[in-house]
Amino acid sequence: MIKMKDYKIFDVTDNLRIALKDDMLEQYYTNSAGKNFVKTMGTLANNIVSLPINFKQPLRFSFLVLPTGKEFSSAVGLPIEDGMCEAPVQLDENYPLSLCVDYNWFANGFKNPDFKSRVGLTHELAHIVHGGYFRNLGQISEGFAEMLPHYLMGYDERNLKHQKAIVSFQEKDMLNMDFLNQKGMFAVDEINGRETQQLKSYMSAYLWMLAYIKRIENIYELDKFEATSFVLNKFSKIDNFNWDDKTTAIADIVKMPKDEIMNELTLQKEGKQYVLNIIVNQKLKQTSSLSR
Repeated sequence: MIKMKDYKIFDVTDNLRIALKDDMLEQYYTNSAGKNFVKTMGTLANNIVSLPINFKQPLRFSFLVLPTGKEFSSAVGLPIEDGMCEAPVQLDENYPLSLCVDYNWFANGFKNPDFKSRVGLTHELAHIVHGGYFRNLGQISEGFAEMLPHYLMGYDERNLKHQKAIVSFQEKDMLNMDFLNQKGMFAVDEINGRETQQLKSYMSAYLWMLAYIKRIENIYELDKFEATSFVLNKFSKIDNFNWDDKTTAIADIVKMPKDEIMNELTLQKEGKQYVLNIIVNQKLKQTSSLSR
């Protein structure tokens, strides 16, 4: 059980809030511990804040810095004792999900994050975003956390490894949303923090969410940012429904049968086709540029 009275909570930027125990607080002030963490996460947070989405204001990203070990494991409710993970520790009124980060990573990490790391860290920040609207829709949350960097921020156009994985992602390997909700995100592939975006579960959830947003765009004549605002507000209203009513509402929003949206692969296949179209368009642009 985390005792927040043991932590000092303060804002280090307009969008970044951290909670530190006294021992880490002293290191923060006297030894610049966390300097690179604040710089990196602040930049990534600002990238999200700058998206033209009608977020609740202010959009604030909260971090609870914890010692490695049982205290970390207890806070995140998982058998992991370090790293970064979301936790139901409320440090902000509008965005009640926080991210726990271990002492070592906070104090010494994030010096020069590569592109893959920036994608993964943005995924984690996206959990804080959706946490301001929905937290009880199963693995749709993972789909949203993948969709934000890859689609909304255009990372799929630059992440060639992710593109290649999706191109080779066969229907027989795709996972439906009901399976993900029942079995979790690591039921098929082993946990690998450096390859998370290419796991079958994460690609399935991403493609599902991507196609869902594209359907919103087409049905309601919205751009991708308007569609995201629309989905966040709709999902916030159904987040506390019972599960059957939730899934019915989720399907009704995009005018699909519930069984198809939760137990079949229609959206996953649509999402893959959209990514394939991105790749084709990229190649056409490259060919056009070379022919000039």
